[in-house]
Amino acid sequence: MVSIRAYGMRMCMDWNTLDFDWNYARAFLAAAEEGSFSAAARSLGVAQPTIGRQIAALEEALQVTLFEKVGREWMVTPTGLGLLELSLIHI
Repeated sequence: MVSIRAYGMRMCMDWNTLDFDWNYARAFLAAAEEGSFSAAARSLGVAQPTIGRQIAALEEALQVTLFEKVGREWMVTPTGLGLLELSLIHI
């Protein structure tokens, strides 16, 4: 399912015309890989609220939801997993 979503995301987005700060993508990748916004902030040497703001800005720029609150934790959505997969392919 993730690969289908990732393929769909690649097909429906014009990656050449996206205008956002690449630090937002870095914050997303760190949060997804570290498992929390706090751990991502520590790994990037920034404050946790900065990670939250950068991810929110990336979600707004892409018009998608990358994380959702489940209980007390933030979980990567299927769309977020697709973006993560695409990101890792192109790194």
